[in-house]
Formats: sequence, structure tokens, C-alpha cells
Amino acid sequence: MDYEKFKQDMEQDVLKNLANRGIEAETDVRHIDKLNDGYDALTVKAPGSVIGVNINLSSAFEAYEDGRDYIDIVERASDQAAKGITESKSFDIDKVNDYDQMKQTLSMEVVSAERNADMLEKVPHKNIEDMAVISMYCLHQSMKFSW
Repeated sequence: MDYEKFKQDMEQDVLKNLANRGIEAETDVRHIDKLNDGYDALTVKAPGSVIGVNINLSSAFEAYEDGRDYIDIVERASDQAAKGITESKSFDIDKVNDYDQMKQTLSMEVVSAERNADMLEKVPHKNIEDMAVISMYCLHQSMKFSW
């Protein structure tokens, strides 16, 4: 199976798997830009929610190409999505626009300006020598998941 078919099948099969578990969800396949990196993701969220779970399709496809069973990949991705949907904390999107509420979660990260040039075109930052300082909110620890 080629990568494009894999992405389409994963989206359909994860949705079907979640529905079989009684979990209603919406999905979207998109590219996620990360510091020094990026990946294609299957974003799964509860209907109408602003918070979702990103399942790394790039690494899932690598696992598939390395011989991992496709059904096992779908099950693990579905487990990750189900956990993210059922255990996600409530989130007030309006809070992000209120500095007084968010200042406790404000942090800065220093990154390579050269390696992150594409992302820095879209992100507010300050260049210092060959580095860039980015401000961000830390909402919660992300779930780490490996295939």
C-alpha cells in the first residue's frame, strides 16, 4: 500500500474503530509543523471540540513498512485517539486571549533560526545571533506514543 492510500485508510479505519467503541469523532489529515521537524497527522477530536489528538501518520507508515501489522497500527492509533477524547480536560478557548489568566503558563524556547526558518515565517519570534526565541503557552504535557 502506498503512503496516500495508507493515510486515507487510516482515517476511515480509525473512525470506524472508534464508532465500534461508541465514541463519536471527527477526523482531518494535515501536516503538523514542529520545531526542527514536521509530520503528517491524523487529527481526531470530539465533534465541535477545539482540542484533538494528533496521530503521527508518518511514523505509523514507517512502522507499517517495517512489517508491523496494519490492524495493530489501527488499534493502537484508535486507543490513542480514544484516550485523548475521553480523558481530555475541558478547555476554555477564550482563556487564551486573557493574558492575566495565561501568564502563569507562558514560557520561552530557544531554537535554531536556520533549521526552523520555514516555521519562523509564521510564528512571532525574536532573533538573537543564529537562534530564535519563541514564546508559547504550556497547556499540558502531551502524551508520548511510539509504534
